Parts: sequence; C-alpha cells; structure tokens
Amino acid sequence: MTRLRGAGRALAVTSGALVACLIVRVDPPSAVLALTVSGALIGLAATRPSRWYVTGGFTTFLVISLLLYGNPELAQSRFDERVLETLVGVAVALIFGVAIPVLRTRVRRSARSTPL
Repeated sequence: MTRLRGAGRALAVTSGALVACLIVRVDPPSAVLALTVSGALIGLAATRPSRWYVTGGFTTFLVISLLLYGNPELAQSRFDERVLETLVGVAVALIFGVAIPVLRTRVRRSARSTPL
C-alpha cells in the first residue's frame, strides 16, 4: 500500500504542478485563472475522502497557481522544488515503510534459522 500511495502521490503532484505551470505560462485573464482555481477547489473537496491519493495534485495546482500569479517566470523553479520535495518525501516513506520492515523481517528469520 505504501508503494502504491507513493506512486500515486508523485504522479498527482507532478500532474498538478505541470498543469499549473502550463496555465500560468499562457498568462490567461484573471477570470480564467479564477475559474481554474475554483475547479481545483471543487475537485479537491470531491476527492478528499477518496482512497486514491489525488488531493495532492489539486493542492499542488492551487499553491503553484497562486504563487506564480504575477510571477510566471518562476514556474520552472517552483515546479522543480515541489516535485523534488515530493519525491524526497516518497523516498523517506518507502525507506521507513517498506525497506526497513523488510530488512527487519529478513534479519529475524535468519536469526531464527541459524542454529546455536
């Protein structure tokens, strides 16, 4: 489950960041940006209880859209920052949620099977 959630989170955040950066780069009228932000809020509210980790995409879209409003030249650095931070978080979750438990299980099994 941890691996699936990590992959889902990384994909959702990357998608949200990419869409936000592309929209801001187009420099749409404020009304269009307001509609997209409203749509993201609705999507966030609708998918919050979902078992799929898609809320990260909506929140990333919202945050990056609002941070870049008026500063579209920062799109690449904001995208890189958000995606890198998410990948680091997913890696930490995989280390502590998957790798360490697997190693502990293997060590315990080998300790039990080794005769004294």
